[in-house]
Amino acid sequence: MNTQAEIYLTTKSIDVEVRATDNLLPVTEIIFSLDGQNWDTPNVYTELRAGYARAPTDGAQTVYARVKDAAGNWSEPASVSVIVDTTPPQHLGLLVNGWPGGAVGTVNVSINFLAEDAQAVKTVKVSYNDAYSWVEYPYGATINFRLDPAAGAKDFYLKYTDALGNESGIYHDVVFLDRAPPQNLRAQRLSPYYTNTRNVIFKLAVEDNDPVGAETIGLRNEDTQTETILPYTPS
Repeated sequence: MNTQAEIYLTTKSIDVEVRATDNLLPVTEIIFSLDGQNWDTPNVYTELRAGYARAPTDGAQTVYARVKDAAGNWSEPASVSVIVDTTPPQHLGLLVNGWPGGAVGTVNVSINFLAEDAQAVKTVKVSYNDAYSWVEYPYGATINFRLDPAAGAKDFYLKYTDALGNESGIYHDVVFLDRAPPQNLRAQRLSPYYTNTRNVIFKLAVEDNDPVGAETIGLRNEDTQTETILPYTPS
């Protein structure tokens, strides 16, 4: 059994090849174990036993083997370790023009699709709008798209492949194209009309008829051109 090389498998069925010799008598039987303690029923010795074991989970697995000669002498165990990885990459989200989330105000966008995997994510296949026409890109590439100019949700369908060849199912994510600014800004003064302080309090409200919502608001006095940009909250 090969006890040196690190072996990766994309199936939980482990095929084992054991080569054994005896100085005097033929090797007649072979026995296997997944833990070195609990052994299967002995079988007639052959060099290759296909589909020997089904690993219970992904991760490191060790297969042990012993052989017996015609006189009934059992060998010491030999072992081989493998890493079972049958899990494809998982989609995490996307970056649009370098920012998390999926809202933009322009049709020309640069997108990074994000995924994770126990090994390395190798490629991403992308289908814009239909989940039928796929284009494959190296994972990590920044991909440029020109969105349909109509405002609204733009559908992206994704399939990832890891370094071992495990391909994910189809994931769906959305980039929202927002072409209209917020409207109907309303201000309610909460401070007295006459005040002896420079600090005044207003309650502001605005309408934005898309899932993104208003993000910032700009304020300035009528006697200055300097505008202060603040985060917008509905309250």
